[in-house]
Amino acid sequence: MSDRSGPSTSADDATLDYRTTPSQNTSHEYPVRVGSAPMFGQEPEGGTSSHRAPHHGDVEMSSTEDSGSAADTSIPDAMAAVGGKARSLIQVVQRLESLGINATIPSFPKFAVVGDQSHGKSSIVEAICDIQLPRGQGTVTRCPFQITTSGSPLPWTCRIFLQPKYRYSPTFKAGRDKTKYDRWDEFNGEPFHFATIHDKQSLEETLKRAQLALLNPRTDPAHFQSARISWGKNELAFSPNLIHIQIDGPDLPELSFFDLPGAINVHRDPNEQHLVAFIQKLLQNYIRDEQALVLLALSADQDPETSTAFRFIKECAAEGRTMGVLTKPDLITKGRMPKIYDLLYGEDFQLGSGWFVTKQLSSEEVDSVSYAEARVREQDFFSRQPWASTVLGERFGIANVQATISRRLELHIIATLPEISNRVQDRLATVNKHLEQFPERPDGLSACHIVMDEAHTVTTTITMLVRGEGQTQFRAEYRGLLRELRIQLERGKPQISLGTPGCVKKAISLDTDDETDDPKAGNSRLSSETPSKKRKNNHFQTPTQRDRVNIDDSFETPTSRNRSKTVSEDHDAASSSGIPLALDEVKDLFDFGSTYCLPDQIDPRVTDSLIKQFLKDWRRLVEELLVRVYRLLAVKLQACIYEVLPARRSTQLLRDISSILEGLVKDLLTQQKERVTYLVDCELHKPITYNNKLLATETAAQKDRLTQSRHIERVNEYYDTLESKRAARIPFGEERKKKFEDQTLRSQLGPDCYSREVIALATPLAYYEIASSRLLDTIASHLEFGLMYGLETKLRDALRTGLKVTEEQHCLELLAEDPERENLRLRLTAEKEKLTMAMKDLEGLPNMQ
Repeated sequence: MSDRSGPSTSADDATLDYRTTPSQNTSHEYPVRVGSAPMFGQEPEGGTSSHRAPHHGDVEMSSTEDSGSAADTSIPDAMAAVGGKARSLIQVVQRLESLGINATIPSFPKFAVVGDQSHGKSSIVEAICDIQLPRGQGTVTRCPFQITTSGSPLPWTCRIFLQPKYRYSPTFKAGRDKTKYDRWDEFNGEPFHFATIHDKQSLEETLKRAQLALLNPRTDPAHFQSARISWGKNELAFSPNLIHIQIDGPDLPELSFFDLPGAINVHRDPNEQHLVAFIQKLLQNYIRDEQALVLLALSADQDPETSTAFRFIKECAAEGRTMGVLTKPDLITKGRMPKIYDLLYGEDFQLGSGWFVTKQLSSEEVDSVSYAEARVREQDFFSRQPWASTVLGERFGIANVQATISRRLELHIIATLPEISNRVQDRLATVNKHLEQFPERPDGLSACHIVMDEAHTVTTTITMLVRGEGQTQFRAEYRGLLRELRIQLERGKPQISLGTPGCVKKAISLDTDDETDDPKAGNSRLSSETPSKKRKNNHFQTPTQRDRVNIDDSFETPTSRNRSKTVSEDHDAASSSGIPLALDEVKDLFDFGSTYCLPDQIDPRVTDSLIKQFLKDWRRLVEELLVRVYRLLAVKLQACIYEVLPARRSTQLLRDISSILEGLVKDLLTQQKERVTYLVDCELHKPITYNNKLLATETAAQKDRLTQSRHIERVNEYYDTLESKRAARIPFGEERKKKFEDQTLRSQLGPDCYSREVIALATPLAYYEIASSRLLDTIASHLEFGLMYGLETKLRDALRTGLKVTEEQHCLELLAEDPERENLRLRLTAEKEKLTMAMKDLEGLPNMQ
């Protein structure tokens, strides 16, 4: 405290100037107006002071000319200090706190009463609530007390609960976490209803036993409920677990505050010095809480700078949220009055709500003096000098402390309501979203009925899926698989090389004497010896590598002489599975596979054998298609189940539905695989078609394409030969194209020695086109009817049979959640009920602007 007030003087000798309280507005501060005041022992100018509590608990400190003296004989009604708005606000917060929604609102607006040991802290609490707390020598409060009071027309009632938020564990270390305590692990147990009493006189003894229950955690708390219990040494000296005291009765204010153990600097037992740090952390955790308004109790004969509790407040930067209350004013000497005056005027140790002074009963008077008489004695004390002659009368007496607490708590609640409301709304939305993942439980419906409903939902959704109604993604992917088969069948056609066997390009030597300036001369093709017609392994393999012009499937005319891609390169680029086949190989087939003795005849059996070779890869292609169809169905159906039954994900019902669907699809696909395999076997057995017109038309078209393409090859080979011989003029580009239609050149080229082979290939290629189209359409029809339509028509009965929808007990087992998930549902449901009640309370508040 400042020393500028000089040495102690008597009240009669004091000559203090009029002073006004400086502005102390902070983010946590609720300003209180204090008028100018004379020194103690003097009458104020213009009349006496007033310390009446204005309407709605708005404590306004100002002097008036017509006010009565500080010794007003009327006893302030505690409820009169709290207006209707304040009552409704505090009641809502109390109800919200009682709901136990700590995960959503970790801390609610509250008052925390702190002070050093034996500084009269508990006496203030007793005076505010008209109760009697445990008393004794030394430290009496050994755990936090949460006290809530509420006005009620019913008789006085007190309910006491033990709230075990921590479990004693001697080996637990808090580490660097400032919110935790050594030896105390977080527990969050259920509140234990310790007692309900209706006699104020029995409260002190009941609270002593409740405190014993917390200080002896290894003993059942029910053991301490008996009034006849006797107990020796406690297991623990202090506990962070709290005792919740809920008091209802006439003329009680709506308040919620915590009475904390007194601060200490040293413990008398050298082995218990860790308790000093424990109490410090306990107090600082409450003081540091931004939702906590702090009431500091300080004996009036002590300086604030010597207070350990005040030091904690400064360390937590909580001065703006604190109000100071000086106790034991009868111990103040006349020489100390200037220092008290400095505190009350806010010139030293400024606090957000300033300083107050109360006069409580001595320990000898507590048992013999009533609450009403104590208030009369307090008013009488402050009606005498030096207290009566100051305008600071509103700073004296427990009634003004009550009014200020209520008003500050009211304003604090109003400031925090938007955040509380937003937190509750957000958490309620989150809980509702989680609960959507759980199935509803309609009242009055049997388990069989629910299972049938769910089975019907699945059947309807899957039927729409396979039909492509509403959701078309599955149908699009399914058609894509069939189109992929068509592409694979197209690529499976034999890759015919129509160039003359043995005709290859020959590089020109770089050191030739016949070099020409013509840049086109370097890209010539020279004839080489024709290889032997006999080949050791004639399995339709590509001949030895030839640098030939590639003829694509559409047999388009080449547009450039720079046709650099070889047959094998084009085959790799197209990823074709078709059989590569050269004209000399075809000639070998017809020459050595025919039993005819006449030359140049085509044996139909050779044609049939060639067709079978063309189709030999179809079985593999069809099997791969069925595997892809199964995988597609498995993925889509599984996703469909989870989409329509999200609330049943952890139940046996969903697992059984999934298993039934999987079995049904496998059965249907197995049937279709047998049928489709039979169709492929029929195609591979013997080439058959009675659509003579289509075969004739397709054969003619294939013959025209093959013949024209072969002629183009021969023309290209002719000019390549001329080019290699350094011919003077070689046509290219469009001029070369015209040569393809030149009849003179055609006559000059003469008969084609491979014309028989070219014409003979037309029938197998035409049949391949017809058979592949027929196979694709037939497979599509079988899958559409046997698989898709079969799934539609058989799913309902399969589900009803597999789920045993007529057996109630079995259906109950299908609907049962696993224990862990069921517990989660129960917790979420209980939390939703609490949050809904909280929102109802918040929405019911009047406009607080």
